[in-house]
Amino acid sequence: MAHMIVKILPKHIIQATGLAGAAHVPNVGGLGSFKGCYYHSSEFKGVKGNLQGRRIAVVGAGNSAHDVSRDCKQAGAIVTLVQRSSTYVISLASTRALMASNYRPLGVS
Repeated sequence: MAHMIVKILPKHIIQATGLAGAAHVPNVGGLGSFKGCYYHSSEFKGVKGNLQGRRIAVVGAGNSAHDVSRDCKQAGAIVTLVQRSSTYVISLASTRALMASNYRPLGVS
């Protein structure tokens, strides 16, 4: 699969990178000259006001990123979700089979 480079021009960037609530803010080149808002998802306390037509980039693809993206989209924003690697999507039936093969009730060997 060929890689594609896409240039996005958001007015706001939300970092949603971290594990179990521990904020991780990577060093992003050019951030010092960025004129829009920038913060980590741990600082997100919900959308304040109307974001109609505002361009927002959410960096990360965990639960917080999806929650923030949904809230911003519902407030009218144009949201771009950025993640490092591809997403794996599997069917519910496949998930059940995988879980059944990896987990057993206590006391069963």
